[in-house]
Amino acid sequence: MCHICSAIPLFALFASFVLAGENRHALAQERLALKRAKVQSLAFSPDGKVLALGRHDGTIVLVDPATGKEQGRLAGHTEIVKSLAFSPDGKTLVSGSQDKTIRLWDVAARREKAVLKGHEGAPTCVAFSPDGKVLASAGGPDKTVRLWNPMTGRELKVFRGHTGAVLNVAFLEGGKTLVSTSSTADKNSIKIWDAETAQERKIDRKFAESYQIGFKCMTAAPDGKSFATGSYDDTVKIRDVNTAKGTEVLRGEGGAAFSLAYSANGELLAAGRFDGEVTIWNVAAGYRQAELKAHSNAVKSVSLDPQGKTLATVGDDDGTVKIWDVAKLRSTDNLAARRRDAVMIRGAWKVVSAKQTAEFDENIDVNDYKDSVWTFGEKELTVRKGKTETKLAYGIDPSKQPKQIEIGENLAGDDEDRPFLGIYELNGDKLTICYIIFNVRPSEFDMPRGIAVTKRLIMLERQKK
Repeated sequence: MCHICSAIPLFALFASFVLAGENRHALAQERLALKRAKVQSLAFSPDGKVLALGRHDGTIVLVDPATGKEQGRLAGHTEIVKSLAFSPDGKTLVSGSQDKTIRLWDVAARREKAVLKGHEGAPTCVAFSPDGKVLASAGGPDKTVRLWNPMTGRELKVFRGHTGAVLNVAFLEGGKTLVSTSSTADKNSIKIWDAETAQERKIDRKFAESYQIGFKCMTAAPDGKSFATGSYDDTVKIRDVNTAKGTEVLRGEGGAAFSLAYSANGELLAAGRFDGEVTIWNVAAGYRQAELKAHSNAVKSVSLDPQGKTLATVGDDDGTVKIWDVAKLRSTDNLAARRRDAVMIRGAWKVVSAKQTAEFDENIDVNDYKDSVWTFGEKELTVRKGKTETKLAYGIDPSKQPKQIEIGENLAGDDEDRPFLGIYELNGDKLTICYIIFNVRPSEFDMPRGIAVTKRLIMLERQKK
């Protein structure tokens, strides 16, 4: 993510600072909790009427998400069920286990249809193509992706090239394209493949720095044009299917994302995080909709029902499953007014003054900001001064108090700057943005490790048409 200002090693600390005194978590409690369920993975059926739970003992439990009542149980695996997916018609459930097998299940008959063998490691992710005719699996430590015929159980293709454990796989572009991600922080951490020929798509290496960080989770957008990744730098990015470049940066509290899930209409994206937090973004409208403290430890799996009305989460502590009513996961702020801000801020603004107060001198002249013109589009900010023009991704978070603006990835692909999170005030034709940069002072000699703060205040006026 390349960016507009200097390094922010303690980005999360700043987020906590601006939210001081506010309960940033949604007020609603979970609608249902299946405590100490020893669950590892979960998935909603396409109609939202069944929630499949993959357990540590190798069994799969089918429950009614409205009541938590068990509807059936599938037995066959001998170790942890690490991954689950329903076929598009909901008739078949596929599971991947620590026992290195993939099993296909007839959901209505509650019986096993086939056992697929070939991976030398535990299949960490399974996914059906949009037409349900092909099944993809990520082999974890065996570093491969495999395609299968779910009707016959026959292995179709093996994709090789990752240098680390392959944790995720998904179909894109109507099933023509396959994307896979691994945990290794190198140029092979993302692979985009032609699903028919098994040929790897060439990725422009000028964007390589944006994904050489290793990925814990990945999920495809329902329209098949992009995919979301959760990486070890604590960010979630929406990535272009052709280049793997991050086109949008999503942030939340709680550390690295361990799990991701879209709603079927692509409007919502949920991330389960290392510290037990869950963040839900309305990616269609471009704001963070809710954050909740779901579990006491890492949220290892999340799933949204097709309508985006129900969220299921499972924690890494004791495998407890919680079910949430998404409509009630709102903060107490006036979201409607804040959403209007996100629209009203669009247009061209001229910087009329810039001030800086600092404990730490970064040797940056704030006058460099003056007389520049900032033009806010729907999700893109263009900063122009003289003949120099820079395009950046940005977002207004309507769910926070104070009101927050995040300016992040430099869309040109440079990597000289970092994103900043600021608080803003919109007053008619005047816009004020205040942002704070935290810098870590390392321990040197007898000087203690500490934090230095730089605050910048940018004042803009709307340009008249």
